[in-house]
Amino acid sequence: MIMLKRTPNHNILAALMASMISTTAFAAPDRLNACKVADPELQGTFVGECDGWGVANGYASVQGIASYVGQFKDGKKHGYGVKTWKNGEQYIGQFYLDAKNGFGIYKWAPQAARYASDTRAGARDVYIGEFYNDQRQGDGAYEWSSGDVYRGKWAADKFISIPTPMMQLQARHQNALAEAVKKPGTTVCQAIQEGTARAYYLQGIVTAVEGNNLLVHLQQVPTTLNGTFKAGQTVRSSYLNWEPCLPENTKTFSESANNRKIAADEDAQPFQVDTIAPVRD
Repeated sequence: MIMLKRTPNHNILAALMASMISTTAFAAPDRLNACKVADPELQGTFVGECDGWGVANGYASVQGIASYVGQFKDGKKHGYGVKTWKNGEQYIGQFYLDAKNGFGIYKWAPQAARYASDTRAGARDVYIGEFYNDQRQGDGAYEWSSGDVYRGKWAADKFISIPTPMMQLQARHQNALAEAVKKPGTTVCQAIQEGTARAYYLQGIVTAVEGNNLLVHLQQVPTTLNGTFKAGQTVRSSYLNWEPCLPENTKTFSESANNRKIAADEDAQPFQVDTIAPVRD
């Protein structure tokens, strides 16, 4: 069992794992698509050990739409490795036949590089702990950029131990939100994020509730979003995407798209406490 109350600084762990990989001598010259790699995100430049059948086996550095430095077995990430995505997300740790398995560190992208959603990560959220088949499983610690930290058990990518006080507050907010918007006839708004400081607001009326989803008849759509949404259209999405309209959300704006931009409350979009920032495949 991995005890995480005294987990070393994740930067130290990352440096140790990266140094193990970086000190490996790559025997093969630069080759483009010369050695088979299973991961579809790693189809590109390959530098490393390739067996006689043209399959990655051993240590290699690969660059595709993501990058990877580490061990391979039969063309799959296997052993220790570092995979990095272009938006800044990164996994440092153990792999088993292409899946995150064992101990690892997962760093989410800075918030500016992510789309606003109910599961958005903060400026640099980090998970340190155990993985099984690409999901958080076992003992693990999730640290928000705000400083709040959850330490405990995970199962199927969800926490199962006692939540932190902040997580409990978020859960209560989520329940209050459900009570406020899960009513046919309620006028609701949704912030469509633009970067980290501004948002465009959709406004509509709830016509039906289907479990955790709302059917919303759109009434006001900023001209900037006309290519995606139209007034009179009915959309279906999670109730977590909507909130009761505040006075500043329902003002009559100029037809100018620039005048339709209003400051977005960074905490206006709650996230599901039981799904905390899903790990990428």
